[in-house]
Amino acid sequence: MAASSVKSDEDRFEDWIKKYNKNYETEAEKKMRFKSFQINLRHIDAHLANKNLKTHTWGLTQYSDLTLDEFYREILKSPNGYSGGIIEDDDDDDDEGEVPGKRQRRGCK
Repeated sequence: MAASSVKSDEDRFEDWIKKYNKNYETEAEKKMRFKSFQINLRHIDAHLANKNLKTHTWGLTQYSDLTLDEFYREILKSPNGYSGGIIEDDDDDDDEGEVPGKRQRRGCK
């Protein structure tokens, strides 16, 4: 039987570190970042496996070792971080008749 071509999370993390030239000060920090990476990887893999969620692409980025709260605070500059809630649709458009997951924004065709 041939060896599996599926990479382990550790191998994917090491490849990702090289690709984005990441450096961690301590082994403890690297382990913490690996845990965040694994959580993000599970979300990405689940999204990519769900054929009903193909309206946008998910993948590994330079931020894949951040927790969701860190991403909101440091990258999106949200003073409160991630609240765990759903991002609400706050526009005044009448949403009646829309297909869930297929939102047309003003000016978009």
